[in-house]
Amino acid sequence: MIFFAISYAAFESYSQLGLDNIPLWVSADVLQDEELVSLRAKGVDVSVFNYPLDQDDHLGTEAALETIRDHHPDHTVWVGL
Repeated sequence: MIFFAISYAAFESYSQLGLDNIPLWVSADVLQDEELVSLRAKGVDVSVFNYPLDQDDHLGTEAALETIRDHHPDHTVWVGL
């Protein structure tokens, strides 16, 4: 399973669920640099898109999902809005 956080609220859900062992993908504007450093120091596999995504942009979200699927074929992707 892969978790895709489009918003900070979605990232908070990821954190509260204790999913640190599940790869995390986030929109460019979700996390601060310090948060990324902290996650990576804990061993979290986190990838950041180089552009922000809007939860109402369905075409952009679908394109981002295709990118995630390219990197993690045959995995379920949970999308947090």
